[in-house]
Amino acid sequence: MSENPKRLALFEDYEGIIASLKMLLPPEGYEIVSITKDMIEAMKIASQLNKLDVLAALVDGNLTKGERGNWEGALITGTIHEKSPGVVVVGYPSDGIVSGADYNVEKSEGPLALLEVLAQINR
Repeated sequence: MSENPKRLALFEDYEGIIASLKMLLPPEGYEIVSITKDMIEAMKIASQLNKLDVLAALVDGNLTKGERGNWEGALITGTIHEKSPGVVVVGYPSDGIVSGADYNVEKSEGPLALLEVLAQINR
C-alpha cells in the first residue's frame, strides 16, 4: 500500500466482490475504510463519508436480495451527493448504471476498467 492511500467506501452486498476488491485495491494505492452491505446502514454511512475523509464511494446497484433496477444505488448516490459533497460516486452495478453516479463501471467490465476510472479521480 502507498504511504497515503486514497480512501474508498464500498456499498456492496456480495461477499465475493468484497473479497476481490480487498485484494485488488490496496496494492494499487487504495484503502477501503468502510464496507456497507445493507440499505439501512448504507443510508447512515452515505451521509458521513466526509468525516471518514473518503475520496470515492463504489456503489452497487442493489443491496437487497431480489431487488432490480439499481434504484437502491441511485438512492445511496443521491444521499452521498447531498450529505457528503465532494465524494465521487462510482456506480458499480452488475448491469446497467447507477443513476446519478459520477462514473459507472459494470462489474462485467472487469477490475481493470474499475482501476482506470479510479485513476481518473483526483482530489
